[in-house]
Amino acid sequence: MVRAILVKKNWFYSVEVAQQTSESGGQEYDATYLSLAAGMKFDTLAVKLGYESLDSDDGQYGFATPLATLHKFNGCSDQFLNTPKQGLDGIHVSLTGKLFGGTWVLNYPQFRGERINAGCR
Repeated sequence: MVRAILVKKNWFYSVEVAQQTSESGGQEYDATYLSLAAGMKFDTLAVKLGYESLDSDDGQYGFATPLATLHKFNGCSDQFLNTPKQGLDGIHVSLTGKLFGGTWVLNYPQFRGERINAGCR
């Protein structure tokens, strides 16, 4: 896995890339993971836009994350606890702020499968 994170005074970005190979039943499958995110911080508010792709090997194998807490990231009513064989792409926008000594987060994710309409509704 390759990860790059840059934080400047009021803005940040991150890039993550990983390659996965799996063997099953005499077949070898390859899949790629890609995550891109960028955002800006203001006084009491942060805005973030992100893209994540869990690739597939021609619809035969989806990038696996068996130790991840997927309902936190790809959950959306726990539809994607396993990456579909067709792969999964996601875009999310989030706002984070501080109010009355606490922190609030508003997150909007949108998912789609590479070869099927696996949108989160």
